[in-house]
Amino acid sequence: MKKAVFMSFVALATVVVAAGSVFAQQPTLDKLNLVPVGTTGYEARVLDKNVSGAVVIPGVYNNKPVTRVARDGFRECPGITSVVIPHNVTIIMYRAFWNGSGLTDVAIPASVTKIEDGGFGSCNNLTSVTFLGGTLDMPAGNNNVFPGDLVLAYQAGGAGTYTRPPRGGNWTKQGGGSAAGYAATEQPASAVYYSNVGRGQQAPAPAPIQQVSYSSDAAYDGQPTLDKLNLIPVGTTGYEARVRDKNVSGAVVIPGVYNNKPVTRIARDGFRECPGITDVVIPHNVTIILYRAFWNVSGLTAVAIPASVTKIEDGGFGSCNNLTSVTFLGSTLDMPAANNNVFPGDLVLAYQAGGAGTYTRPARGGNWRKQ
Repeated sequence: MKKAVFMSFVALATVVVAAGSVFAQQPTLDKLNLVPVGTTGYEARVLDKNVSGAVVIPGVYNNKPVTRVARDGFRECPGITSVVIPHNVTIIMYRAFWNGSGLTDVAIPASVTKIEDGGFGSCNNLTSVTFLGGTLDMPAGNNNVFPGDLVLAYQAGGAGTYTRPPRGGNWTKQGGGSAAGYAATEQPASAVYYSNVGRGQQAPAPAPIQQVSYSSDAAYDGQPTLDKLNLIPVGTTGYEARVRDKNVSGAVVIPGVYNNKPVTRIARDGFRECPGITDVVIPHNVTIILYRAFWNVSGLTAVAIPASVTKIEDGGFGSCNNLTSVTFLGSTLDMPAANNNVFPGDLVLAYQAGGAGTYTRPARGGNWRKQ
């Protein structure tokens, strides 16, 4: 079953933070309308009711937090199969996800203090809901916040994961007071971050929040794009990521933590020749991108490299000939420059001269220039 998590954000992933239009194509931002709430932040709603697949709501947009899921914001969008709600969200408003028939599970971050009537009402295919906080204001009288008796069960049981049979019935809390897959000792990581500021402008990092964490528990196998990944142990200390199926398409969100251990490497040939991948989010725990990890991923047009990455081996993004924008969040990165195979063209030399920042080139090739 699919499990929605937060990206700290995008809740929950230890995800990359950067400013600039390079992020205009980050996962699902093109599906969202982010509407100002006064001068302090934004609320999220869908652009098109025909949206499908996973929706990742950013924690920060244009240097301000995304604090609300709008009234009727995702109402009657049957194509949405999973949603990631960031920790900056404090309220899910009236009928925000009403009749989201594609949702089978969802996670509610501890930052959310209120879900208004109908928030997830008539989401009749929900079979698993995880609450990461123990205090949440929800009207219990008419069972409209969630289908069935979930509000009453949560009020009795507090934080944790609640499940029910696919065809309905009472909600039952699963063992323990914390959701499987969320490690209490995780180090804080930056939220997933989007900006519409101009290229080259630096935006301040948002406040630290928990990274996205995944578990090998069967209930978590479907968390956003985790079903697209094979996470392989690296000794006893962590994991490396590779794709399960070369025919994968769309956005790939690599978790920062899996089964309570960090994801530290992108595997050798891990995503090689996967033309359907259009976006990839690389978490801050990754320290090395191995040989030809993203070789010939022709769908990639932009990518961001977190400062945690200290080395990209030969061919890491070689032959990704449609790349037109690359953001480096750190200034020290070991990459072989001699044969232009780490990235297409002269990007390695440009970075060695210019350091952290966003580099672009024309769509049909040419020299890379720092913005």
